[in-house]
Amino acid sequence: MRPALTILWLTLGLLGAAGAATAQTPTPPAPTPDRFAVSVVTMYPGDALFTGFGHVAIRVQDSLEGLDLSFDCGTYDSSDPLIGWHFLTGKLDYFCSRNRFQTMLDWYLKDFSGAVEQKLALSQPKATALLISLLDYTAPGHNNYRYHHFHNNCSTRLRDLLDTAYDGALAAQARDVPVPQSFRDLINASFEAPSFAIPRWLVFGLLNGEIDRPVDRWRRAFLPSFLAEELTALRYQGKPVVTQVVTIKPGARPFPPDPSPLQGLVGALLLLLALSWPWLLPRKGFRLRRAFLAVGLGFGAFYGSVMAIAWAFAPYPETAPNWNFLMFNPLLLVFFGGALGAARRGKDGPLLKWFLRVYPVLAALLLLAWGLGLIEQFVLPYGTAALCLALPALADQFFPSRPFSSDTPHPALRATFPQGGKDVRKGRLP
Repeated sequence: MRPALTILWLTLGLLGAAGAATAQTPTPPAPTPDRFAVSVVTMYPGDALFTGFGHVAIRVQDSLEGLDLSFDCGTYDSSDPLIGWHFLTGKLDYFCSRNRFQTMLDWYLKDFSGAVEQKLALSQPKATALLISLLDYTAPGHNNYRYHHFHNNCSTRLRDLLDTAYDGALAAQARDVPVPQSFRDLINASFEAPSFAIPRWLVFGLLNGEIDRPVDRWRRAFLPSFLAEELTALRYQGKPVVTQVVTIKPGARPFPPDPSPLQGLVGALLLLLALSWPWLLPRKGFRLRRAFLAVGLGFGAFYGSVMAIAWAFAPYPETAPNWNFLMFNPLLLVFFGGALGAARRGKDGPLLKWFLRVYPVLAALLLLAWGLGLIEQFVLPYGTAALCLALPALADQFFPSRPFSSDTPHPALRATFPQGGKDVRKGRLP
């Protein structure tokens, strides 16, 4: 082992992980054949939103000095008051942290469903080289990196280090081996819990067809559970890489299948019913429908504005031009005002009438293009939501509801009382 590395290791490991400083550097001990033990600790998704992807860290144990440290590339400054904006615009810095293993474990285990440790077969020279890289990752000035969900996260950074440690064997096993899933499928399954349904679909609408392309096993390892699978299958120099699997916290669940489309169908039906029930009201149904339409258009304008901001400011190709922008964009504010005016007046203006004829046609064409494979992006939920929003309002153009009153009598009354359905003698309905 390099003397400089030993000094750094002792200084950082014995004192730095506890947050203290040292005035003297211990004399480096002589290396031993089985000094370092390396393992990968995988934490499986929990019920909180930030745990949906799972997590992973590398554990390094030094039998000579009694050190037991973890290296974690998934930490960030949660006290940043602009964390949402920085995340959206791709300016949120993540960093690789080093801590005592048990401290890291206690911090994470309360949130994740389970955890397993895979002990790795790694020679001492390779373990030393891996340790040098990990120390460099966590050194001040070198530990920050720009996070990317799919290509640069806590799992991919450790995947790349492990691939180097095993002379590219991991990439040779997994790269260009296709899987029948896209990034969207993988995220969708990660957030399969019903409590994640709303944030999942809000996020999906901001992302274009880049995440709908099939991936290979190498890129699929952006999820820690799949990195664990690859390590289980990996062989190096004819021997398995994983020598032992230890369950740290029972409850690690297998990666779930894609959620049933039933959730989306039920959601679309409920939305359609919510927008349509005012048809049952003879007098105020029209105004309620236009009020609901205004609420939907207001949300669509806000969502489209977020999409436009992500498009303009985020550096990710996944937030570039997006077909959902056809349905949800800031221009809906114009028609939002028209819907509010219709709710007050009790009738549609010419601009809103034009919009209600064009908008559902655009949504239907978008869904048809996706169904025919002309566009790659998964637009089914968003085109369906646009149709559910527009169709009840469009129906008023062809089937106008006429509130019953004494001034507009039923046709049967009109036949009995030819003069507008009123009793001429009493001036009112009989």
